[in-house]
Amino acid sequence: LLGRWPEGRPDAILVANPLSRFTAPALLAGWWHRIPVATIVADLTTAQAGQRPVTWLRNWLQSWMVRLSPGTIVFSSHTTTRFRQGKPSMRMVRPPASWLLDLPQPPREPADRAVYFAGALSEAAGVNLLLDAISLVQDPTLEFWISGRGLLQARIDRLAATDPRIKFLGFVSDARYGELLQRAAVLVNPRPSRLIENRYNFP
Repeated sequence: LLGRWPEGRPDAILVANPLSRFTAPALLAGWWHRIPVATIVADLTTAQAGQRPVTWLRNWLQSWMVRLSPGTIVFSSHTTTRFRQGKPSMRMVRPPASWLLDLPQPPREPADRAVYFAGALSEAAGVNLLLDAISLVQDPTLEFWISGRGLLQARIDRLAATDPRIKFLGFVSDARYGELLQRAAVLVNPRPSRLIENRYNFP
């Protein structure tokens, strides 16, 4: 706030996530020194009924910071619709982990006839939606690869025992994950946006 910029006055202030302990000082410094501020809204949980008072207040403050920020960079258009109507905002595609960019390009041809899900085996990650959908796909030549760990693993094991197209691969290493990404024909990330933990953090 006093203008002590270690490497000179910045052209802009960029804040990663609307945590009030970081964003509030950034907004204040930006206003005081007339420096543009933008907040990357990569992880936002809003205040909801039933949360503990401290949690509710923290989440309310984060939402308020998103509204106050002169500019935002969002991953989900729901954030713009709810908090940023008529205000500067830009939607960005979440970049992959840097090591994924080092995989052979283009991917292996021809791809295996496989649909691949990797991630938390939970309702929040949408793996239950994938499991429901598999029974609707009649093509016997397709395979469904699933890797990760979580509470729905037992359901996956039961379905895999009755449907040979389902291949549960467990929790895989980065190298194995990269190989599977290259081999699969389709990658799925079916996170349901009705869940508050996904709505503002995923497209």
